[in-house]
Amino acid sequence: MTLDRTNMYFDDAFAFLLGGFVTWAFVAIYWTLLWRKAVQWTARRRLGPIVVAAFGVLMVVIARLSLLNSGLPVGKWIVLSILVPALWLIATVYFWQETPAERASRISDSGRADIPCPKCGYNLRGLMEARCPECGTRFTLDELLAAQSSQIVGEIG
Repeated sequence: MTLDRTNMYFDDAFAFLLGGFVTWAFVAIYWTLLWRKAVQWTARRRLGPIVVAAFGVLMVVIARLSLLNSGLPVGKWIVLSILVPALWLIATVYFWQETPAERASRISDSGRADIPCPKCGYNLRGLMEARCPECGTRFTLDELLAAQSSQIVGEIG
């Protein structure tokens, strides 16, 4: 029995592409399920990753058809199987990112009050140090609390 190298190449390349597609589908489903509750779904956020995925599949098909008889080593197909899903993940991060208005709405819906910088008014909530990134002024926590208290008294009176 003789081995036909062209069929082995095609079978290996097809197996790598199929494995890449299955992996890509798993990553896309897992990624979407992981983030489905954290993302505010809009038409752009639904369609963007789908368009990028379709473009990625199209690029793989074009590359596969154009290089079908080129004798390209099977290892090169692994790059396509990894590159397209990685680019899709990057695209979803871009499409799913929160807008400033959505962030402000989410923060205001949480019921937490802002912590304004006593000097410039920049919101210090969530910062890891008591230094305003806007004006650079440093405060102790006691100073920030005192500024908050005087602001509340000023609003009441």
